[in-house]
Amino acid sequence: MHNIRNYVDRPLAALGCVAVVAMMVVTVASVIGRALFDRPVPDIVTIDEMFMAFAVFLPLAYAQLNQEHVSVTIFTDWMPVRSLSLIKAFGLLLSSATWAVLGWAMFFGAYRAWETGDVYLGEMSIPTWGARTVAALGVSFFVIRLLLDLKDELRSRPTVSPELDERSNVNVTEEHR
Repeated sequence: MHNIRNYVDRPLAALGCVAVVAMMVVTVASVIGRALFDRPVPDIVTIDEMFMAFAVFLPLAYAQLNQEHVSVTIFTDWMPVRSLSLIKAFGLLLSSATWAVLGWAMFFGAYRAWETGDVYLGEMSIPTWGARTVAALGVSFFVIRLLLDLKDELRSRPTVSPELDERSNVNVTEEHR
């Protein structure tokens, strides 16, 4: 199951990167079209908004895999290793539940947009369900990654050796005690 990082997390992050490049290319094309031919790319803001769903939501699982989300440790830096593990597990459980609810709501919104034929206002009348579905898929894979991390956290039983200072998680020699 941990091969999900190779077969899912990394490719989704790569698609997010491709979306950023596509946003840049389309935006530059629109600027050049406006400057040279007085014809920008129609609905450029809507197109960029759709690419943004790819760029923001698809790499979430990969960022979690690499522990690259922002975390504030001012209250946990002084805690023992076991307490930190429990807090991390609780945070992963709470995050999984919260993001699962958000993902479900996003899938429901995408389905409703598809069912009703919802489109962005503009020249091209681009359907909204595509970007909504991509965002919901990104959140779903993020939830899976959070649950895998929770499983790993619960399986690892942190123990503290006598040479390990519980508060700083740094090896301490006898001279420094």
